[in-house]
Amino acid sequence: RGTIMFVGEIPEIKAGGHWVGLKLDEPSGSNDGSVKGARKFECADKYGAFVRGTNVTVGDFPEDDLFGSDDEGEENKDKSNVLVPVPATADEEDGDDEF
Repeated sequence: RGTIMFVGEIPEIKAGGHWVGLKLDEPSGSNDGSVKGARKFECADKYGAFVRGTNVTVGDFPEDDLFGSDDEGEENKDKSNVLVPVPATADEEDGDDEF
């Protein structure tokens, strides 16, 4: 889960095409919003990821509460606008590990 911060081409990625830059809610990313020194957006290290648009689902998704109630009627008003289902990252696309 995270927030879309960038959409567009990134010349620094050899695979080419359009990419979506995500600021993730958890430190599960591979960068800080930059690619090979070219800053695309600001975030803390390991909170950034660049993925293909086909790997992103946009919407209002309730935050997972691992320790909360199992009641289905309970609503969580803290929502993010992007759900990222374990996508292939730019690292995996072109085999370059310099992110």
